[in-house]
Amino acid sequence: MSNLTVPTYRPRILRLDSSWQNISWPLTPALVATVRIWITRSRARHEMQELAERSDEHLLEDIGMTREEALRVASKWFWQP
Repeated sequence: MSNLTVPTYRPRILRLDSSWQNISWPLTPALVATVRIWITRSRARHEMQELAERSDEHLLEDIGMTREEALRVASKWFWQP
């Protein structure tokens, strides 16, 4: 028999200091596109909430929504379609 050793797996542990900044994050085009969609949704929902809370009914009618529908859409999280 030979004296082969099997390497042991040691997971990399991230500390709670600034060491996470040195990690190279995989910025794939799909990830970048997803984050852009999330930012767009978040901004649109914030604007929808302001429109529902501070505007007249005729402005909501122009986009074909009631105040309740606008508030329901605005209350969704940014990752929810």
